[in-house]
Amino acid sequence: MRLFLAAFAACLALWCEPAEAKRIALVIANAAYRNVDALATPEADGRLVADALAAAGFDVQLGLNLNKSAMEAAIQEFAIDASQADVAVVYYAGHGMEGDGANWLIPVDANINAAADVARSGVPFELIARSLAGATVKIVALDACRDNPFAARLRNTAGIINRGLGEVELDGYVVMYSAAAGAVAQDGVTNSPFAQTFARWIGVENTDLRLLGGNIRDDVIAATAGAQRPFISASLPGGATTLAAAPRGQVRGAATTRTRAPRNFDFVRTLRDPACVATDSVSCATEAFFVADNRPVTIDDDARMRIWDAAAQRVTRTDRVPRSQYESRGIAYGPGAPAIILTLHEDIVAVPLGQGAAATHRIEHGDNPSFLFAAGGIATFAYPVPCAFGFVDLASFTRTGRIPWSAGCMGGEVDWAFQDPSSSRFVASVLTIRRAQPSRLREVVVGDYRARTILCRIAGAANDAAFDAAGDLYVGLNDGSVVRYDRACRAKQTYRLHPSAIGQLGALANGRMISRSVDGAIRIWSAASGRVERETELGRDASILSAEGAGAAILVLSGDRRLHIWAGEARLPPYVGPPGPICAGALSPDANTLYALKCEGNVELWRRQRLN
Repeated sequence: MRLFLAAFAACLALWCEPAEAKRIALVIANAAYRNVDALATPEADGRLVADALAAAGFDVQLGLNLNKSAMEAAIQEFAIDASQADVAVVYYAGHGMEGDGANWLIPVDANINAAADVARSGVPFELIARSLAGATVKIVALDACRDNPFAARLRNTAGIINRGLGEVELDGYVVMYSAAAGAVAQDGVTNSPFAQTFARWIGVENTDLRLLGGNIRDDVIAATAGAQRPFISASLPGGATTLAAAPRGQVRGAATTRTRAPRNFDFVRTLRDPACVATDSVSCATEAFFVADNRPVTIDDDARMRIWDAAAQRVTRTDRVPRSQYESRGIAYGPGAPAIILTLHEDIVAVPLGQGAAATHRIEHGDNPSFLFAAGGIATFAYPVPCAFGFVDLASFTRTGRIPWSAGCMGGEVDWAFQDPSSSRFVASVLTIRRAQPSRLREVVVGDYRARTILCRIAGAANDAAFDAAGDLYVGLNDGSVVRYDRACRAKQTYRLHPSAIGQLGALANGRMISRSVDGAIRIWSAASGRVERETELGRDASILSAEGAGAAILVLSGDRRLHIWAGEARLPPYVGPPGPICAGALSPDANTLYALKCEGNVELWRRQRLN
């Protein structure tokens, strides 16, 4: 990630930290190795550097003598904090080695006797780099080029093993190696020369980071009479990048167990069935995608619906579905439903998730029906000419009734509609064109699809709505407010939440609501008090795709068609997985699997990054 300094014209070609800049650091120092001789200075180096970073305004996480699982946990937990940081630093002291082109940091429990043991026992440098990806300024200091007894064991084994670290340049990072590629750094007496120099220079105010690295290099060369020559990679854009004075930070122990899920996802595969044969008119791209009982469902442009077993990475069933180049299909599936429902014109197709054949049923609707949703074994349709809702029993596939939403109707339309997950009620935003004045009437209608009746109505336009667990209805308006109504559509409370129109509204667990305004602000708030508890902003055209019950993991699609997971931080974490553009996505119930519909077609399966 480059620092696009041109966007900060007021900083006069400098990268300027915000007034409340967040600086964090992770310091790992490994000395007490169990299977080789202990190192003399890393523990003291870690403490020295941690104190210097704290004095420079960093909140420091310090881990001493960490085994593999503890190192991975510390890096994972730090990565979540780093995603919200303005400046993030990782300093590592201990053994490190290069093996087959990759750099590895060595935990204290490592037991390396063959080349294959390096990956099994070591922690890849790539994890350090990924942990910093969300920070604005990223600094890595590796004091890991000591004479390595593990490497000596591997001289006659398969694989290319070097005792020091290989040089790696990362765009947008400052990376400092205590010695040149393949060379060995000195331990020193109390502290290593590199640790002493790093600690001294990190606290110098308003020093360009490029000069910081160069100053450290020059001082180490001078202190070791040229025996140790650090390598500095500062791949930053033009203009100075400086750290201003800041209040002293704190030093605390690094996490050694995982308490939060990592944000990054790794690619697993593309959900593409080889049974689809591409032709001039069929590209085998995905036209529609959704998740049913944690099973991805795709509809490709060969007019086949495929249900996937994500764990086995295979298609469990394929069914032909209706298609039309003029009208889109209606698709519905609810938790516990026996089948996926697809509608087109007067056809309803029921596709079981498990065994059993798909069945197509012709319903003589008339009046150009528009499918709205299916719930409780009933499919609900809208009929625009008589301004009515119609209902079809999905057991017998017969019409069970029709109710008008307005009298004196010449025509109308439904902007949106959905059901209450805890009852047979539904809500719809409708437009009615009438013979009487006013000739165009917008209102919110609450009905019951099982009783086939209109329960109440609310005058005026609405952008979105949501039912809470108690059955109250929340309606989002153009002025940025949300109004709560009881079951009789009587207003109970108004929440002034956003300065611009509500774009999305939803109910979370534990009495929480989530709302997004059209300017991209996303807020989680208490229905009882109306107090905003967490908020972030992603800009216009962002949309919420899915939310874990209590709001711990919220999948957001940004206007530039990239996916993010928000867990309540003030700043939305960085892009988490598949390269854009993405047109749709979903998280599995455990939030560890990400399904991403690429805009050019085809669904990609990504799994949450595992540090093992």
